[in-house]
Amino acid sequence: MISQTMQQIFNQLIQVDLNSAYFYLAIANYFERMSLKGFSVWLQAQHDEELTHAHGLIRYLLDRGGVPVIPSLPQQPVNFGTPLQAWEVVLQHERYVTNMYQKGYNVALQQGDTQSQVILQTALVEQVDEEAQTTDIIGKLKLVEGMPGGILMVDREVGGLRQVKQPVAAPAG
Repeated sequence: MISQTMQQIFNQLIQVDLNSAYFYLAIANYFERMSLKGFSVWLQAQHDEELTHAHGLIRYLLDRGGVPVIPSLPQQPVNFGTPLQAWEVVLQHERYVTNMYQKGYNVALQQGDTQSQVILQTALVEQVDEEAQTTDIIGKLKLVEGMPGGILMVDREVGGLRQVKQPVAAPAG
């Protein structure tokens, strides 16, 4: 049975991951409107990944006898400035997510909850990669700042890093 404290931590993290999914979808939509489809694809894949994380946390809570709480989520912004500014917002958000998982890990450590430590440590290791990829994209955008052709090249490269599953249309009828 999971402790009440850890249940609260995991419910906070479910909210973080679901909010992150919506946040990344909002930025993906923004890039789509800017005809930067590579950036959009990357962020759509990130959206899908965040939903998977939230589902995993929900499953973990259920498996440990906890009660998952599905939160209401705030409306997301629709404008994010230049591509560089948008990616800087993504990095800031990734750092926030890392911080939230780190806080959860610290509580699990204090409580001696080794099962939760493993789950949270796995997420923290993944966050290193998420922040590194985002930092790399920002670095490339800084190199081509003011050069629209350069932005398009970075967009194309970023789009090749991730693939998003295309939704299947519902059958007629």
